[in-house]
Amino acid sequence: MDVCPRCKHEDIRKDGVVKNKQRFKCKVCNYHFTVVKIGKPFNLKRISLLLYLLGFNYRQTGKFLNVSHVTVYKWIMQFGAQVRELKGEKPQKADIEGLVEQIGANTGKGAGITMSIGLCDGEIEMTYAEN
Repeated sequence: MDVCPRCKHEDIRKDGVVKNKQRFKCKVCNYHFTVVKIGKPFNLKRISLLLYLLGFNYRQTGKFLNVSHVTVYKWIMQFGAQVRELKGEKPQKADIEGLVEQIGANTGKGAGITMSIGLCDGEIEMTYAEN
């Protein structure tokens, strides 16, 4: 937020966090207001869960999604009972580097392969592309 919603003045400052939302205070009219929830998008959390269920560990998932492995751990623990129901038996371990090497071997090209994971209409898409 760049301006106060009441007086439209730009002189605002952070004033704490309330219910996971950043709170601001206008220095001109002393009006307190909040903005959108702080945190990562829910879809990123779903992708981390998918990677975990595919056998990636917390560090690999965190490295791939560019977040802390502790963050990935907390996301997985939030899913709690749902994870235990879905996971059932433990899958084999997977690693990103090995997957990229395997794709490179199958295509006849070593380096320059990237893997991307995204959500489209609630479905997860995994694509591989050459750089």
